[in-house]
Amino acid sequence: MDRILYAIIIVGLFLSGVSALSIMLFSVQQERGTCPGICVKSPYLWLPILSALGCVVGSLAILLAIKESNKKFEKKVIDAVLTEDEALVVQELENSGGELTQQEIGWRTRMSKVKVHRIINRLMSRNLLEKMDYGKTKLVRLKR
Repeated sequence: MDRILYAIIIVGLFLSGVSALSIMLFSVQQERGTCPGICVKSPYLWLPILSALGCVVGSLAILLAIKESNKKFEKKVIDAVLTEDEALVVQELENSGGELTQQEIGWRTRMSKVKVHRIINRLMSRNLLEKMDYGKTKLVRLKR
């Protein structure tokens, strides 16, 4: 679906460019007095550029709407699968910009070190988090 929308955008931009060039050529001819009977004021010259721009704007709007709805759907699915404690850890990570140390997660959620460790390992097995060494503790990042 994304490829189709990108193709429409590219074709629309190409048509807009061709139409704009033809309007510029007709305007130059009009200035020189060599313009045929139908010139820049003709609506037939403006229809291609307006329809091409409409395709571009419409495709961009559809593309943004699809991407936004996919994000919302993905978040709903993930939230439906998580336990309360897992959701609390993910929420704390989202609130902090996507990364915290394992120790900070424990402080913010008021969970024990062991519980935080187990929750993080479960979320890592679901490919939602990644964990890296960070001094004596671990740095935890959201993958989405």
